[in-house]
Amino acid sequence: GWLGQSIYARDLLHQEVGAPPPVHLDEEKQNARFVRSLIAEGSATAICDCSHGGLLVTLAKMALASFEEQEPCGIILQPETWEEEWRTLPKHAFFFGEDQGRYIITTSPSLLQSVEIKAKKEGIPLIYLGKTGGSHIVLPEDEPLSIRELRTIHEIPLINRLSHSS
Repeated sequence: GWLGQSIYARDLLHQEVGAPPPVHLDEEKQNARFVRSLIAEGSATAICDCSHGGLLVTLAKMALASFEEQEPCGIILQPETWEEEWRTLPKHAFFFGEDQGRYIITTSPSLLQSVEIKAKKEGIPLIYLGKTGGSHIVLPEDEPLSIRELRTIHEIPLINRLSHSS
């Protein structure tokens, strides 16, 4: 939930306050090693780090990337599976905190248990966020976000910039 010097603070609160998130190099290295091993063994279907914008921005980037490859692939967050420490964070800190060394990892249902076992064995903190599928990002207690609408909103500024530069 680290918000100091975050995109959330800068773009939504119009403040550049607080210290940036602390970096723990040993943890970063351990997490990166774990991620690389999942890629090497083919256990992950997608991986993206959360350092730029936090969890929700990362999920949106991943959903938008799936839009380019095929039909949009939504995300359904399931907070009932989250550990107490995550459920008690303020919602904005949970979704937009830019803590270092965090990754979103997707895997097939058949490999989920082996990824969880491997993470536990290697001392990697891992929380199950929810499921992928559908055409929306479904947040707890909020209206679903249409990936098609998100894509349109995301592309409008670029289209406007391109049309004005010619």
